[in-house]
Amino acid sequence: MVAVLLLGISAAMGLLWLAYGEPPISPELALAIIVLSATAGAYVIFRLIRALRPRDELQHLCVHCSYDLRAATSDICPECGNPIEQAVSVICESCGNLVNFAVQTIGTRQTCPICGVESEMPD
Repeated sequence: MVAVLLLGISAAMGLLWLAYGEPPISPELALAIIVLSATAGAYVIFRLIRALRPRDELQHLCVHCSYDLRAATSDICPECGNPIEQAVSVICESCGNLVNFAVQTIGTRQTCPICGVESEMPD
């Protein structure tokens, strides 16, 4: 909804500029509004697409460094050197991102590595 609104503002400002030959406000301000609203709209769409990724796509990542472990041949992450642990994926209540934590952290308070908010891990 927000993305559509922001992209709509950008399109409306651009159409007004084309229709009248000059923007209804100063050209610099009009251009800034168009660029900022289009960028913000694109960012919101990117975040929505990222949030809608299938959960199984994230299950093969190292819980320490997010390295893709599908081709790992041992039980040690080749990127960070930490042991490969079974992970539990939790959706952060604050930012809405899917975050992987080690199974051992269930029932404890953990900090989301994306937004930094601490919350209780579900049992």
